Amino acid sequence: MVSETPSEIVSDPAVMSGEPFVSGTGIPAHSILAYLRENEPPEEIRKGYPSLPKDGIEAVIRWAKASYGEDWKSAALPRFSLRDYQLQRDPDETDGEYAFRRSLF
Repeated sequence: MVSETPSEIVSDPAVMSGEPFVSGTGIPAHSILAYLRENEPPEEIRKGYPSLPKDGIEAVIRWAKASYGEDWKSAALPRFSLRDYQLQRDPDETDGEYAFRRSLF
């Protein structure tokens, strides 16, 4: 029997400029946290993030409690800005592919 590794929130300076994200995905933890703070139902969050693992929301809640305390729903959060985001180039991608990804921002 193969057991799945539980989802967790990870941060890597080489990925998304160190922004915390749900492991195995490119989903920023703060994005899910914003929905949770607005009391969005988990089913609706999953509709917007179909690649979010089944236990991804629980992982974000654990991370939020560890990062912001038990009152994570009302705690002040740092602002996210794409100005601070450095798009990392994949060594295997062509100039055209890199230019396309840059155009998305």
